This record gives sequence, C-alpha cells and structure tokens, in this order.
Amino acid sequence: MIDTGSFTTDTLLHSPGILVYVLVLAFILGSVFASFITCMADRIGEGKTMAGRSHCGSCGHTLSAKDLVPVVSYLALRGRCRYCRAKIPKRCLKAELTLGCLFAVSVLRFGLSFDTLRVCGILVCLLGLSLCDMDSYIIPDRFWIAIVVITLITAPFVRRAPGVSFDAYAAGAEGSSVSSYLITSGWAAGLLQGLIGGAVIAGGVLLISLIMDKALKKESMGGGDIKLLFAAGFVLGPAGGLLCLILSCIAGLLVVVVKHSEKIPFGPSIAVSLSLSLLFGQEICSWHLHLLGL
Repeated sequence: MIDTGSFTTDTLLHSPGILVYVLVLAFILGSVFASFITCMADRIGEGKTMAGRSHCGSCGHTLSAKDLVPVVSYLALRGRCRYCRAKIPKRCLKAELTLGCLFAVSVLRFGLSFDTLRVCGILVCLLGLSLCDMDSYIIPDRFWIAIVVITLITAPFVRRAPGVSFDAYAAGAEGSSVSSYLITSGWAAGLLQGLIGGAVIAGGVLLISLIMDKALKKESMGGGDIKLLFAAGFVLGPAGGLLCLILSCIAGLLVVVVKHSEKIPFGPSIAVSLSLSLLFGQEICSWHLHLLGL
C-alpha cells in the first residue's frame, strides 16, 4: 500500500504497468521543470528577464523545439549546439536527470497526492537557488519565499501541516484522513511550530554567524543561506529543521574537503539536506535513534 497525505493510491498504483507509467511521467515532468529552472537561473545570473525565446549562449541562435527536449536533445546532440557546435554545459543534463529522478522518488514516497505536489514544488525551488548560488554566491529571495508560499498554500490539503514534527507525522500516517489529522494537529499549532522552527534555526545560525564574523573579521555566512534555513525550519519544524541543519553542515564539510576550497556556496548543501529531510526525514530520525539505542 502506498500511503499518502491526501488519499491512498494503493489500488491505482498496485498494477506494475500503471506504476511504471506514472513514474515515467513524473520523470519527464521533473526534467521539463529542470530545463526551465536552469534557463531561469542562467538568465538571473546574466541579469536578464525570462522574456524571449531560448537561444544558444555562444552563437545566440534561437533554439527550436527539437533542441529543447530534456535529456534527449542533449544526448542526441552529444552535448553540443546544433548550429555552432559549442559545448552545452553538463549541468543542464545533470539538473534534468536529478530533478526527474527526484520527482519519481516523490511519487514512490507519497503516491499521487498533494504531498507530492508540495514536495516537487519545493524541489524545483531548491534546484533554482542552488544553481544561482553556485554561479554567483547569491540566493535570490524569490526562491526561499516561494518555498514558504508553497508550504502555506498546500498545507490545508496535506497530512503534515507546516512545522508538525516527524513524530506527529508518523503518528498520523495510519488510518487517518487529512481533515481528521489537521483537526488533531491543528493548523494554527502547525503554523506556530513552523514559525518557531524557522526562527530558532535561522536565529541560532545568525547569532553564531555574527560571532564568527567578529572572530574571523570576515563574513562567515551569507544572508541568503540564513533565509533559506528559515524556510527549512518553517517547512520541517524545530526537530526537522535541526536535522536539516546538521545534514547541511556535514554536506558543506564534505564539499570543502573534496574541493579544497575555503569559500563554497552553502545553498546547495542546504538544498540537498532539505530534500533528504522532506523525502526521508522520518526514516533518518528513526535510524539515528536506533543507532543511539533510544
């Protein structure tokens, strides 16, 4: 049985054929959104608007529909522009494959539900801000604000309202409808937990950052990272936000070790950690508690 927040899809996705069909559609949809958000991030980095058709960054030639098919066009053209043969950045293919797979995993995790819509919407925003941060070390406000807005809009339709802890989520997972769960958890209580989670996580990191700035006499963390951590705390609540912060620090340290660089964009590390927390937060917490013998 596939348990979802809005309704159960165990009957619909019980057939392997239908399941594969839905997963393929989810992958295609994810890769399409990745193609769009990659273009958006590129134009933000160049200071351009989204107006106008897609074109080659090298020769400026307007791209046709056959040049814009996610994944397929890149592979068919062997990673080069059809018109000037300039190399297409590999991150385009990587973004399309990654978001496509994440959309499919979201369907496997939550079925056909508003939970999946919410998670997928947040994943799109996380990809966009990660690309921007890697390009310019800046996280545009539009992305973290969009995460908060998506969470608010979908909250009445999903099992887990903003800020409801992983334990509460697990407790409401079996045999309860959306309406009964929201009544039990309380929309106001969930919103309050989300605000507390965002304030505690972002406020704590901001305080540590200010202390580090004075000690090191240089900026230790950008404002965009702190705002993104607020969004993570708002979505996940205090417990989930703390898990996301811990995973972000681990991921950031791994990037520093691998790249041998003192300055790295921290947004992608937060994005990866928030994605893991959204998809597998309960399992990660359960595994950690079991490891500690609790």
